[in-house]
Amino acid sequence: MPKSQILLVVAGILLLVTLMFLPKIVVENEREKLAATTQEAGSNSESQTQDVAEQMHHTTLAEEEKPLLEAWIAKLQSAENKDDAIQALDSVIMYLRKATLFDSAAYVAERTAQRFPSLETDRIAAKAYYEAYSFAINPEKMANLGKKTAQLYQKVLEKDPNDLDAKANYAMTFVTTETPMQGITLLREIVTQDPKHAKALTNLGLLSMRSGQYAKAVARFEVLLENYPDDLNAYLYLGVSYIEVGRKEEGRKHLEYVIEHAKDEALRTTAKQYLK
Repeated sequence: MPKSQILLVVAGILLLVTLMFLPKIVVENEREKLAATTQEAGSNSESQTQDVAEQMHHTTLAEEEKPLLEAWIAKLQSAENKDDAIQALDSVIMYLRKATLFDSAAYVAERTAQRFPSLETDRIAAKAYYEAYSFAINPEKMANLGKKTAQLYQKVLEKDPNDLDAKANYAMTFVTTETPMQGITLLREIVTQDPKHAKALTNLGLLSMRSGQYAKAVARFEVLLENYPDDLNAYLYLGVSYIEVGRKEEGRKHLEYVIEHAKDEALRTTAKQYLK
């Protein structure tokens, strides 16, 4: 399998195609620092936010943005209700993503959910951990983050069993375990309940690509594009799948469509690489 195709499939599996091309930094000590904070008896929001703020001096975040992040961290620390906490948390996570500190974003979101327990904060924490899990490179770290992500999504689904987006992300935590079929079964349940569910269709298509079942991938992505004709990721995946099943002219047209219409440079670059 060509290197560009491997990158494509991996990026798609993690639902982070555009983010996969961002620079990644290795923060080996980050989890240890954060774990130590978690284990402190009675650890509070102040220790949490100070720990993360300290890391800002060692990240790729632009210098002019660090004071903004620190200000939002202070607002999060002083928040007295859920709504104020979520407002601050959203901004903190945004800046931590820019700094590629996905583990920190997940940790802060989880601590906020513990301070202000609700379905909304649980969703934010689960999503943040899912992103950190998606970016994990070390297999052991990926496994640990996957377990944590699954636990948080279980909490969300206990409160709202009809949250199909949460169920789709939960399903993907099984892909890198010894029971990947459990995740596939969950995704199939979603499309049975909602045949047009974008995330489940995308994941099933990408898992088919990963296992070399491109005919099945074509079927999934065709349905996806029928219902979401502006989904350029679907154009990309379908174009690759068409080529793999021998429908090269259709595949070429889909990839050229991505190159012509995508504003995201990562998508255009991936399409160009595959055409080559």
